[in-house]
Amino acid sequence: MTSQILMWVDEDAGVIGNRANRAAYSLTRLYIHGALPYCGDVVFAGSTTANGDLRGLSADQASALVEAYLDHVAPDLIPRQFVH
Repeated sequence: MTSQILMWVDEDAGVIGNRANRAAYSLTRLYIHGALPYCGDVVFAGSTTANGDLRGLSADQASALVEAYLDHVAPDLIPRQFVH
């Protein structure tokens, strides 16, 4: 999705009859122009190290994904503090 957040998908999920994952699709459309729908489960992870080892999401990355998704599907759900 970004250079710091990876999304793993099951490429065969649609073929074997798994349903569309609307949440994953909604979230990836915020980051990727022209994102295609995904089926089945997805896994979000952090970037990889120079050795190719996978990093988990940091607390900030996980919070950013949740907030971006909620802002998209329910914009009034998260209270905001506005500066006038």
